[in-house]
Amino acid sequence: MGCSECKDCAYGSKFEEEPYPFDNDDKSCDGVPNKKALVRVALVGSANVGKSVIFNHMTGKSQKIGNWAGKTVDLARGSLNFGGQIFELVDLPGIYSLSGQTEDEAVTFEYLASGEIDFVLNILDASSLERNLYVTLQVLEMGLPVVVVLNKIDIALAKGIKIDTAVLSEWLGIPVLEAVGTTGQGLTEIMTMVRRAACRDEAPETEQLAYSDDVENRVNKLTDIIGEPISGYPARFLAMKLLEGHEHSAKLVASRNSEILDIASAFQDELNEIYSSDSTEIITSERYALAHRIAEETITESSSIKPGFTEKLDKITTHPVAGYVILAMVMTFSFYLIFTVGTVVSGFMMQIYDIGDQYAQNSLGDGWAYIIIWNGIAQGFIAAVAFVLPFILPFYIFLALLEDSGYLARVAVLMDSTMHSFGLHGKAFIPLVLGYGCSVPAVLGTRILETRRERIITGFLTTIIPCAARTVVIMALVGVFLGWYWALGFYILNLLVVFILGRAATKLIPGETYGMIMEIPRYHLPKAKLVLKQTWRRLRDFIIMALPILVFGSVLMVVLESSNISDPINLLLSPLTVWILGLPVAVGLILVLGVFRKELTMIMLISLVNVLNYDSVTDYMTMGQIVVFTLFVMFYIPCISTLAAMLKEYGAAITAKIAVAQTLLAMLIAGGANLFIMYYVGA
Repeated sequence: MGCSECKDCAYGSKFEEEPYPFDNDDKSCDGVPNKKALVRVALVGSANVGKSVIFNHMTGKSQKIGNWAGKTVDLARGSLNFGGQIFELVDLPGIYSLSGQTEDEAVTFEYLASGEIDFVLNILDASSLERNLYVTLQVLEMGLPVVVVLNKIDIALAKGIKIDTAVLSEWLGIPVLEAVGTTGQGLTEIMTMVRRAACRDEAPETEQLAYSDDVENRVNKLTDIIGEPISGYPARFLAMKLLEGHEHSAKLVASRNSEILDIASAFQDELNEIYSSDSTEIITSERYALAHRIAEETITESSSIKPGFTEKLDKITTHPVAGYVILAMVMTFSFYLIFTVGTVVSGFMMQIYDIGDQYAQNSLGDGWAYIIIWNGIAQGFIAAVAFVLPFILPFYIFLALLEDSGYLARVAVLMDSTMHSFGLHGKAFIPLVLGYGCSVPAVLGTRILETRRERIITGFLTTIIPCAARTVVIMALVGVFLGWYWALGFYILNLLVVFILGRAATKLIPGETYGMIMEIPRYHLPKAKLVLKQTWRRLRDFIIMALPILVFGSVLMVVLESSNISDPINLLLSPLTVWILGLPVAVGLILVLGVFRKELTMIMLISLVNVLNYDSVTDYMTMGQIVVFTLFVMFYIPCISTLAAMLKEYGAAITAKIAVAQTLLAMLIAGGANLFIMYYVGA
């Protein structure tokens, strides 16, 4: 797609070899002058339908990311010069409905009614047509100019699924085109249609699809009563939303005539009585029934196509018994692999450290130069490289492999019933898994959940999950000094605590748990380039953001300890460190500064041990104290970056409550462990 004459095309040279689809490039098409200098096209669809792949294919490197006004959800925008017409493409968040329950849905809902767009490209996964049509029907209800794009048509054909696009187009009353986003197939035809309509200012007109008579009669009456559109929302769309019980639409209608709400309420009661069900469920069922009917009329499935390897693998990995066994095996294997690689590399790096220490003493002496340059700066850097990177790098690689292969989505489906047991659904498992990497994206990832209640509960639980920084502390202290199985025990304990707190949180924060609707991407072999890119992105964030903090913390620790400035701080914290946790008094400052970065606690502990002239951490702390120290670090207040993310997502009051709750939890668990060790173990 593109043209050999238009060298500033955002597609770049990728499409220059293809023939130019128009007669000229004089900012007209077929002799009709363009009506608009800029045509805005919104890409709408469910998650994992290939929407972003098509967006990336079209816009190349012209993309910009920004927030929708008043929301934390990102919108991707990109420009495109196609045949002399300038287009702005907006990649909206993947959604499963326009109900506005999640922030993603609310952003898409508001943007479609904003009046900013000229066309909608509704991207569907051709291999999951019926599920995807649910969003299509709601977009059509908004009366927007729509072109349906059946993406992944190659995958559908491989599954024996054939879609009659002509019949589907007749059903929907709008153009339907096929595409393969990964190769660019069909994108020329799509933009050709959009451009010609833009040139003539002739958008494809949408036709309203009829539901059952009982629903249609009441929708039509409400539509007539509402009359003109309100804030960009057509009357029929608002009528459907009123019957659904949509609060935002009710407020819009009430701003014009509040009496309409009474009529809508009466219609809701009538539908409830006719169908013996809630009106919200009735409207949802109507859309799904219509989507099913359309799919039946347009899809032909070949019985000769046998289930492929990925379909068979799906059945095993989502099986209610085998699925959990596989999950346990995957997690145990990954844990053992990360520990083994980290320990070997860390041991090798420490040999280099010992050589450097001897050289530093000979060169710098025992004064402040040695303390600041070697014990502070050099040791902080070396400790980060020797103790942090060997554990964090294989973890990031393994997480990228799980994400890119499609396995994480299966885990979310598998965990749905378990998550429901403490008031959440399977999608909440995805932020929890992200929490093992970093709590910040995990907190931001709670946006995919339907209600604020679910987002807060999941956000609270993700900050308890041991992130990569806490993993470093667990691996480098408990794993190295007590054994990998002890470290595994910490993770099992953590999961138990998460489960208990999840159950408790759902009791304290009452509300409804919604069912899960989620597109499952196909299994595929992870692409080395993508895995390395994701790993490098996470590692780069660590190098840029964390490494300077670790080095600075190391310098600060040795300076304060060597000059005895830390003594008053440690004395002030001694009721916690000594009385409750049974730790050395000098650990107090470490726990305070550990709020900046959790792995900083381990770096500063190593610095403290060296400043006090101990050969090893085990010479300064008993095994029992190492266990208690690690337990406290694993559970206490989140790091500064996570607190900032929580403040943005949940507000100051919720963030403060979570921070206090986690610190009290850490005191309870670590303090309890200290008492147990003192009276029953004696270590």
